[in-house]
Amino acid sequence: MVLPILSVQEMMQSANYRPILELLKTFRNGVVYGVKIRAPHTLVMSLIWSRGTPLQILEKIVKNSKQHGLNLGFTAVVFKIICMVGARLVKLLGGASTKAVEGAVADTSITAAVPVWLTFLAGSIAGGIFWGETNPINTQVTMYLISRVLSGLLFSAVEKYGVKIPNNGFRALSGAMWGLVLVLFLHRPATLQTSLQQSMAYIYKESAVFSNLWDLVIMNNATTV
Repeated sequence: MVLPILSVQEMMQSANYRPILELLKTFRNGVVYGVKIRAPHTLVMSLIWSRGTPLQILEKIVKNSKQHGLNLGFTAVVFKIICMVGARLVKLLGGASTKAVEGAVADTSITAAVPVWLTFLAGSIAGGIFWGETNPINTQVTMYLISRVLSGLLFSAVEKYGVKIPNNGFRALSGAMWGLVLVLFLHRPATLQTSLQQSMAYIYKESAVFSNLWDLVIMNNATTV
């Protein structure tokens, strides 16, 4: 039993096997992270909104966790494969790769010397393949990425061009977002994601429906008006 363990350890130390092992762990980490994020989210949302049986809720948790985890795992693996192949082609054709930052810790990962254009291309291809189908999970993740990307671009502009954000800039942004989402909810609700519609309806619509002290204070039995 000692020899196989030693041989695996030797593979892990060998530069020849490192890309394959990195892809294996990339898939593993993507799946694990997806399950860790999606399972509790689905459980909480099911307990709040769903009227299904415990078995139906469990099946939904497994289904959603599997979809989210596999999507993340396959996206990361395909992204790295495209980066690896593309970087080698660039090198063969005499193109330049991204240089390491002086003084930084050596990066031996597949994406260490990948130029920006190849990063975007690989990410777009992988993302389009595994997140392109219209469904609740893909929509939620894409909406999350939109907000994070816009935030990142804003701070990149601040850093690169010296754009100054007013002291009350975040307050103004938050106010504008709430104003816009309430306009959409009250006047164009079909344009909003279903889960957001449900949340907004619970607070802003169902609060106007009550007939006794019980459904006024204790339990919300209202239907959307």
